[in-house]
Amino acid sequence: MNSQPNTTSTTIRHAGPHLGMLALAYALLFNAGLTAVSAFGTPFGVRPPYWPGPWESPDVIVSYFHNHPTAVLICVFLQIGALIPLGIFAATIVSRLRFLGIDAAGPNIALFGGFMTVFNSMAAGFTVWAMIHPGVTQDLTITPSLNYLSHARRHWFFHADGSADGGGMHPRCVSQAAAKVARRLRTAPGGCW
Repeated sequence: MNSQPNTTSTTIRHAGPHLGMLALAYALLFNAGLTAVSAFGTPFGVRPPYWPGPWESPDVIVSYFHNHPTAVLICVFLQIGALIPLGIFAATIVSRLRFLGIDAAGPNIALFGGFMTVFNSMAAGFTVWAMIHPGVTQDLTITPSLNYLSHARRHWFFHADGSADGGGMHPRCVSQAAAKVARRLRTAPGGCW
């Protein structure tokens, strides 16, 4: 009589959205927003002037937002839309870290950083949205001020001497941190991919 032991192995997998799909959705939407207002859009017929930086004169800033409200609105719409998969990505990463049994403060710090990036970028997007309203775009003091505020919230911190430091809330920093977490999760015992 040949008897084999009844062994069944079950693999416990983390239930959650696919991180690659979330990252891809974020990257596509964010970069699609850039095509409407930057040189990325040149193949699609976007011509200079492009989105003005905070170093531009107030006249250039006011002129751009007054003459290109549709392109700015497309950019803001797509980039705010990109923040939804980014927020879900942050929550999913933290959920997976907890699933793996990591009880340190790191996952909570990551969740805070991810959500602050989303909220900060949303505030910057809504600031830009406010700039393209007809009563605001003609004002030589309000429009440049809102432009400086949106740059400070989303991208860079500019100093009086003209130098700049990358902001801690920049999406590039978030993607680099996510890549480090992804590498860590792949090498975790049992994995979760």
